[in-house]
Amino acid sequence: MKKTAIKDTDYLYITSLVRAKEPALLTDAARDRMIEARTDDEAARVLEECGFPDMSELDPLRMESRLSAYLDDILADFVRYVPRRELVEVFRLKYDYHNAKVLIKAQAANVGGDPLLSGSGRFDPEALAEQFYQGGSSGLPKVYADALWAARDELSRTKDAQRADFILDRAYFAEMLDLAEQAESSFLTGYCAALIDSANLRAAVRVMMMALDPALLTDVLVSGRAVQLNAIAAAVRSGEGLAELYGGSLFAKAAAAGAEAARSGGSLTLFEKLCDNAVTDYLQSAKRVSFGDGPVIAFLAAVEAEITSVRIIMNGRAAGLEPERIRERLRDSYV
Repeated sequence: MKKTAIKDTDYLYITSLVRAKEPALLTDAARDRMIEARTDDEAARVLEECGFPDMSELDPLRMESRLSAYLDDILADFVRYVPRRELVEVFRLKYDYHNAKVLIKAQAANVGGDPLLSGSGRFDPEALAEQFYQGGSSGLPKVYADALWAARDELSRTKDAQRADFILDRAYFAEMLDLAEQAESSFLTGYCAALIDSANLRAAVRVMMMALDPALLTDVLVSGRAVQLNAIAAAVRSGEGLAELYGGSLFAKAAAAGAEAARSGGSLTLFEKLCDNAVTDYLQSAKRVSFGDGPVIAFLAAVEAEITSVRIIMNGRAAGLEPERIRERLRDSYV
């Protein structure tokens, strides 16, 4: 049966909810207060002010569990109000593929991977693990199931975990684009394309940096929007021209920083940060939209980004990093 066409007005309620929640997102000032806090409990109190659950006196594993539950609650709340649930499932997708990687590598190493499984995906992690160990695929999308078994077999055959990850990553992006199409959202499709462009650029820079065989890119690159795949491969083979390729795109600054790091053998910290900032730049346009899918997508991406910021800050504090070192690792905030 043909789906009913979606209109921007179908997002009126959920956009209003987003606008009410946006002021509670972690601002630069709040992140600074966390970084400069005298104790971890004081930093955790800043998070509570921003709507996070109490994370005082938690070890890293329990903190991760609480952050995961916080995200789960937001995604579960939003899926009740969006016209197309696929819009929210795009944000759950990465955790399904994370769980696939955990299960495959844990089985290969003959260890238990359950503590590392995420509950933020589309599938219950315990049920997924049971199916995996029994060789079942009931209820799993074909793209996901096929990639799961192909990656498991690849790791078993070659002992090369990276090649297994390549299989899952390509399936992840394929599913992501398919879900965006089902959601009938051009803004979501653009967001997914930006994520793919970012992944392609990161792969190209790493191949150049490590002087790997450019043929590896055949297994890694996925069609995006910013640059044609054959042009990326040609730039990597020649060792030059990568920055120019991305000169007119969101990733111009990131490509220039990545090319310089590859030439000099320097740190990739700035490059990685600029890749993420470019995706945030794409999302910023949603602030100018009164109502529609854009603000919802941008908000969910902002929640994921602020959770990443929490991890960077709290893990940095635990490692005894100087405040400036922690700030260097933080990405631009959406708010």
